[in-house]
Amino acid sequence: TRCDAIMVGRGALGNPWIFGRILHYQSTGEILPEPTDQEKIEASLLHLNMMYDFKGQKGVIEMRKHLGWYLKGIKGAALMRDSINRLENIDDIKKILIDCKREQLD
Repeated sequence: TRCDAIMVGRGALGNPWIFGRILHYQSTGEILPEPTDQEKIEASLLHLNMMYDFKGQKGVIEMRKHLGWYLKGIKGAALMRDSINRLENIDDIKKILIDCKREQLD
């Protein structure tokens, strides 16, 4: 396209893969597939743990909005978001995410 820059903005919310996918496309011209639901859930669990390690309980509360973005497009996401947004305990949130991951395997 010969453009000098691109702006990603909201495309990065819940989608940390976007940067690697852009770089890959720039260097190869190949469009990588979207992350799988499993990859989204695994990344959300990693992000949740990192936020808890960094900010403690406050990080868990902050992560609820990020988890909503990660779950976008996953079957049952609306119910999971509703449940997660009512929870404050990291273990309860992890249980929902792990249960969702198990359902994806079935």
